[in-house]
Order: sequence, then C-alpha cells, then structure tokens
Amino acid sequence: MQEGDEDCDDGDDNGDDKTCSENCTLNCGDGVVNGDGEACDDGDDNGDDKTCSENCTLNCGDGVVNGNEEECDNGLDNGQGMACDADCKSNCGDSNLDDGEECDDGKNGDDLDGCTDACTLRFTVFVTSEDYRGDLNSAQDNPDGLSGLDLADLRCQTLANDAEFQGVFQAWLSDSTKSPSDRFKTAPTVENPDGFVGSFQLQDGALVAMGWTGLTSDSDLMSPINLDQTGTLVKMGTVWSNTVANGMAKVEMTEYNCNSWSSSSDMVFGRPGGADYTDSKWTDFNAMFPNPCSNMLHLYCFQVALPPAP
Repeated sequence: MQEGDEDCDDGDDNGDDKTCSENCTLNCGDGVVNGDGEACDDGDDNGDDKTCSENCTLNCGDGVVNGNEEECDNGLDNGQGMACDADCKSNCGDSNLDDGEECDDGKNGDDLDGCTDACTLRFTVFVTSEDYRGDLNSAQDNPDGLSGLDLADLRCQTLANDAEFQGVFQAWLSDSTKSPSDRFKTAPTVENPDGFVGSFQLQDGALVAMGWTGLTSDSDLMSPINLDQTGTLVKMGTVWSNTVANGMAKVEMTEYNCNSWSSSSDMVFGRPGGADYTDSKWTDFNAMFPNPCSNMLHLYCFQVALPPAP
C-alpha cells in the first residue's frame, strides 16, 4: 500500500527492475523499461512530445507525431491497411494502396512516374517545345494518319516519352464535341466526384494546381505552365486551346477550333491560351481575336494517368 511520501508501493513486487523500486520510488525515467507498468523509458528524453511519455507510456496513438521514432500518427486510424500502422510507422512504400495513400509504388525513387516516395500523386504538366499549325502538322510524324484530338494527344505523348516521363499524357484541347472535362482521366466522374486530388506540377517541381478542383476553379494557377518537357522556359508562348478555365469547350463561336483541329488555313480560326498567365487567360486568351489556323502555336500537355503496372 502506498503511504506518505512514497511514489509507489507494489509490496513484494517492488524492485530495481520493476515499475516501483525497493525504495518505493518510480523507476520510470532511468532509461530502462522496468516491470509490466512501463511500456518504454527513454530517461531524460521522456516527455509528452516525445516517443515515450513522462509516465513511461508510449505516445503512439495520440494523433501527434512525437519524437524521432514515430513516422506518423493518425490516432484511432492507425493500424493494418492504413497509411500509419499500429506502431506509428508509415505503410508508404509497401506497394499496397492503404487508406490515406494516393498511390504506392514501393518508393522506387522516381517521382516522375506520377507517384512520389511520399505516396502522393504528382502529375506533370508542360507546354510543348514544338509549335503546330491548326491541323497539328498532320503531314509530319504521323504514321497512323491521326487527326484532331487524337493527333494532339500523340504529340504530347511523344514529347513526354522523349523526356522519359512515364504515364499517359493528353493535350489540353477542345473541339466541338469533346473537352478535357470529359476526356481526361483526371476529371470528375460519378464514381470519383472529386477527380484527381494530387498535384499538377511543372518539370522542375513548381506547383501548378492541387487536383482537378484547383486546376479548374476560379482561382489562379499557382505557377504559369511555361516550361517545356525539358524544363526550358517558353517565353511568350501562345497555345492552341479552345477551352475555358473549367476544362470545358468554349461555347461562344464553337467553330473556332480549326475545323476540329484539321485545318491549317488562314481563313479558319482557333482559340488560344497564353503560357505566361496564371489567371483564366492561361487557357482562354485574347478571346475576341482567335488565331488563324495557319499560325504556329504550342500545346499544353497534362499527365492524366500512372504508367501501367508491370
């Protein structure tokens, strides 16, 4: 029985290797895990903001990342199949998609594949180093005879492959029937109403927008899309678009899409965006004066999916 100035008294179970010493003082704080009553003991490094508390109980599970031993702590959400396990160690890197992870490719050291080593999605965006007439230079490097949006996607994918990016890339471009909002895999669906929730970033890591919502909201982009696939600045770049900031096709004068991106005539027109802008002009620039399809403009290319699993 604990009496007077005693810190503790476990009777015959007192001892220097027990929770309560022979002198009825607590052994917690001596740097040794003693008895059944101590879960840990880091000596002078015990504390409420450390791995081990002042009472020699583990702080893991309190929802705060404490000390150097905890990699994570989601409180009651710790456990098997979760982003943080019961020992406050991150499950990121186990190649399993756990709750709270956007992706998990085993921490392969390659953030350019779309999944970072922090198990967050990072999709790359660039403006093409090449420029194209309104028919997307259909007579050049087009062995399958593609046209329109399909050819635009090929242009993006080819440049992405040349830059050793991984995953699927598509052009931010609309014709009279299709737009990024209904053809990008990052756009919202019935099954995934928020769409892509990771980050859109430039080749150098600069953040453009957080998720589809950040990209298509009324807010400005966080960085202009003015780096090409090699990381080179494209100055004063004008970009074929025919797309407004919400990812849908421009509805006024719907014919301004270079005849569904098949014409290079100076008598047919297409709507541009401006690669130097972060407000809505990044995708809908100089709307009153569309460009002749004989002009040479760039394309925006967005990563929209991770590479296929091996």
